[in-house]
Amino acid sequence: MIDPAIVGKRITSSTDFTVNQDAITRFCQAIGERDDSIAPPTFSFTFIIAAFEETLKGSGVDWSRMVHGDQRFEIREPIKAGDRLSISSTVESVRSAAGNELVTVRADIEREGQEIIHAWSTLVVRG
Repeated sequence: MIDPAIVGKRITSSTDFTVNQDAITRFCQAIGERDDSIAPPTFSFTFIIAAFEETLKGSGVDWSRMVHGDQRFEIREPIKAGDRLSISSTVESVRSAAGNELVTVRADIEREGQEIIHAWSTLVVRG
C-alpha cells in the first residue's frame, strides 16, 4: 500500500542531466521521427522516470506491479542537444480506484534556472 503521507513530497535530483545529440537522434529513430533538431516531447521521460523513482523511494510503491496510466506535458521550450537540465519531482496525489493504487507525480525541468517543461504522470500499481 502506498503511504498517502507522501503527497507533497518534493525531491530535486542530485545530478543534472546533459542532453547530447546522439541521444536525441537515437530516440527519434526509435519512434520514427525524422526531425532530430529538437527532442520530441516524450524524450524527457527517459530521465524523468529516475526522478520519479527517487521521489517514490520508501513510499510502498511495488514497482513490479507498476504500469503507466497517463502522461501530460506542458512545454515552454523544447529540449536541445547541449542542454544541461535539472529536475525536481513532486507527488501530487495518491488514490485508490477499482482495487488499484494511483499516484500522480509532476516533474519540473529547468535549463539554466528557467522552467522549460512540466510533465505529469499517473502511475498505476495494479491490485
